[in-house]
Amino acid sequence: MAVDDIRRMRTVGLLAEGGAGKTSLGEALLLGAGATSRMGHTEDGSSTFDFEPEEIRRKITLSTAFHSLSWKRHDLMLIDPPGYANFLSDTRYAMEAMSGAVFLGHIAGHLKVESERLWDWANELNLPRIVYLTRMDREEGALTTALDEMGRVLETKFIAIQIPIGTQANFRGVIDLITMRALLFQGENGAVREDAIPMEMQAEADEYRDKLVEAVAEMDDDLLARYLEGGEITTAELKDALRQGVVSARLFPVLCGAGLRGLGTQTLLDAIVDYLPSPADRPAVSGAHPKTR
Repeated sequence: MAVDDIRRMRTVGLLAEGGAGKTSLGEALLLGAGATSRMGHTEDGSSTFDFEPEEIRRKITLSTAFHSLSWKRHDLMLIDPPGYANFLSDTRYAMEAMSGAVFLGHIAGHLKVESERLWDWANELNLPRIVYLTRMDREEGALTTALDEMGRVLETKFIAIQIPIGTQANFRGVIDLITMRALLFQGENGAVREDAIPMEMQAEADEYRDKLVEAVAEMDDDLLARYLEGGEITTAELKDALRQGVVSARLFPVLCGAGLRGLGTQTLLDAIVDYLPSPADRPAVSGAHPKTR
C-alpha cells in the first residue's frame, strides 16, 4: 500500500468509562458517515458493535469490537473496547493498536476511576487524543466547569475548539472556534448548517478563541513570537499547529455533542481526520504492556 494511502487511514479507539455512551457514539459515527442506514442501540439489541448474545443480554460492551467507515477520502477503523472495570484488560491491549483515540467526557465534569485509568494508560502510550463532551442535550453543567474538573482529575489542561449553542433540550449547535462560525445541527446523522455566530455569544466565543490561540501558539516558536507581538495567526496556521500538538499528545482539544442523538458526530469525524494521526505517523509501541492481565 502506498504511503499516501496509509496517511489517509485512521485507527481510532473510543475510550470511556462504562455507561458513558461510548458505543452509542460509535453507532452515531457509523450513521453520520453513511456506513449504516439506521442508528443501532444497545438497549434493544440492534447495536452494530455489541452483537454477542451476552452483550445483548447485559446491554454492555464485554469485548473489543471493530467497524470501518469512510469519511472525506479517509478510511477509519473504529475500535470500541470495554469501559467497565472488570473488562479493562482487554481495553489495555486494544489501545496498542490505536493510532489515536476519542475520549468521552461529560459536561457535568464527573469522571469515574475507570476514566482515570484509561487516561493514565493513554499517557503511557503517548496516545494522541481528542475529547468529546457527550450528553450535552441531557446533563446540566457549564463548559468552563467541565474543562476545569476534568483537568483537575486527569491532571491535564484541556482546550475547547467548540463551545455549545444552547443547553440540555435547547442544545442545537456549536461555535467552531477555529473558523469562528456557528454550526447548527440538521437531523440525527450529525449534519450541520453553517451560520454566523449569534450576537449574544460573540463575546464568549472571542474569549474561548483567545485561549485556543494562546495554547496552540505555544506549539510553534514562530507562532508564539507573532502572537506575543500581537500579530495575526491564520486559520490554516492554527489548524496545522493544533494538529502538531494533538499528534505529539501535548494538546487535547475538546468538542461538544450528544452521541445518542447523533448531534455533533460529523464535526467529530472532521476532527478525527484533521487532527488524529495515521498509523504511518505513529511509531510502534515497544515494551508497553499491562501490569496485570
